[in-house]
Amino acid sequence: MSLTSMQSYSQYGEDLILWDYFKGKPDGLFVEIGANHPTALNNTWFFEQRGWRGILIEPLPDRCRELRQLRHRSQIIEAALGAPENRGTAAFKVAAEQALSGLVVKPDIKCLSEITVTLTTLDDVLAAAGNPKIDFITLDVEGTELNVLRGFSLERHRPLVLLVEDHWRSPCLHRHLGVRGYRIVRRTGVNSWYVPADAKVFPATPFGAFNTSLRASYTLLRRRIRSQWRSRFAGRL
Repeated sequence: MSLTSMQSYSQYGEDLILWDYFKGKPDGLFVEIGANHPTALNNTWFFEQRGWRGILIEPLPDRCRELRQLRHRSQIIEAALGAPENRGTAAFKVAAEQALSGLVVKPDIKCLSEITVTLTTLDDVLAAAGNPKIDFITLDVEGTELNVLRGFSLERHRPLVLLVEDHWRSPCLHRHLGVRGYRIVRRTGVNSWYVPADAKVFPATPFGAFNTSLRASYTLLRRRIRSQWRSRFAGRL
């Protein structure tokens, strides 16, 4: 079956791009951090329907119940993820639009309530699962991406693809992945795609990958300079 005839469940067709990258292999393991809805705007449901297994991590109790009802080939972890020093519990803000809920939310997001959730690290979750070999990880945590990655040993687990919803927000995140041997190869919507530096060519032209990397560096540098100017100007007030 051709990709054009397949139904995508992702926001920007990420599941079909991943399927093409893995050449339609019939089994594998994914990790979805911030799984939210079992199927809608979901990067892994496509794979589970085709025989893959996964680990779905989601802090909202209502969403976890829905995931358990439908996602039978995946392990459901009801928790938020963060850095090692933050293990324990944390206040989690529940937004009117649940996909925008998080440990932190933007000022313009309407929040309905605040709940206490378990906060652990991705390394802890994977250790409890037996440290399986991971094909790809998709990460959507509304602003705490770097903390999640600080609780994850990329050197040990080396997923083949790391898909991060980041809105180009954090130069620190880009540097964090770069020094650990990951390079950016693609952008889809608000998502950055990273693969190990020595990985096979991603489904994009070499120029396309170079252009993505150049654009990322330029965007992050521009934000850094803007932040420095704002800090300097604020100090003069």
